[in-house]
Amino acid sequence: MVSCAIALVSAQGYVNGQGNERRREAAPRHRDDSRRPARQPENVSVNGNLSIVRGMIAVTDGGTTYIVGGLNRFVGFIDGLREGSAVTLEGSAFPVPQDESVKFLSVQKMTLNGKEYDLGRPAPNFQNQRPHPVQQRPAPRHAPQKMHRR
Repeated sequence: MVSCAIALVSAQGYVNGQGNERRREAAPRHRDDSRRPARQPENVSVNGNLSIVRGMIAVTDGGTTYIVGGLNRFVGFIDGLREGSAVTLEGSAFPVPQDESVKFLSVQKMTLNGKEYDLGRPAPNFQNQRPHPVQQRPAPRHAPQKMHRR
């Protein structure tokens, strides 16, 4: 048992016979085995009607389909947010490598029925948060009674 534990501990960090150092140095590869740099997002304003594309909320504008990320959180909370609604969306568009006519849109602001909605997520501020004290469970009032067998 001790030899198994030693073997497991010494094998950690090795994947397919390669150590962690080699794995960290390797650049990510793409489907065509090239080492292309990642494309930067672009700020866009998109006008169109909401639709469902491949099971996700999307808007098509100018021949480009924008998959709208995070908008599904507000379905049922924002009145009129449904398929076919005319919207204006502002945010950052990220290219999808598999299809140049599709982009992923991270929405910051939406205009629906003449009303603007700020949908951006606030950045977490962990410096001003204090840890909550752990509350102890109260001790039981009565000691558990033993059951007697007959």
